[in-house]
Amino acid sequence: MDICYNSYTIAYFNFQPHGTSDIITKRNDTHNLLQPETIESVCIILLAVKHIGIWNGRYFKPLRNIPKCKMEAILPLEMAGESSHY
Repeated sequence: MDICYNSYTIAYFNFQPHGTSDIITKRNDTHNLLQPETIESVCIILLAVKHIGIWNGRYFKPLRNIPKCKMEAILPLEMAGESSHY
């Protein structure tokens, strides 16, 4: 919960001049845009759910449709439309 709180604190107390942002996402970081809330909720559910195999299949099923390259690695967002990587 501390990670989630700190990320919101950075966004809420934005003392930069208007039009600038405290949170910057660089182009090379677009492949890793997981929010802290997602990670925390998955950890909480892992601790709370007894039949994790059933829940795991339902949760990660939509992720199987993400474009993959020949080595079965998930592509960055800017490369997802390029057919040369399939």
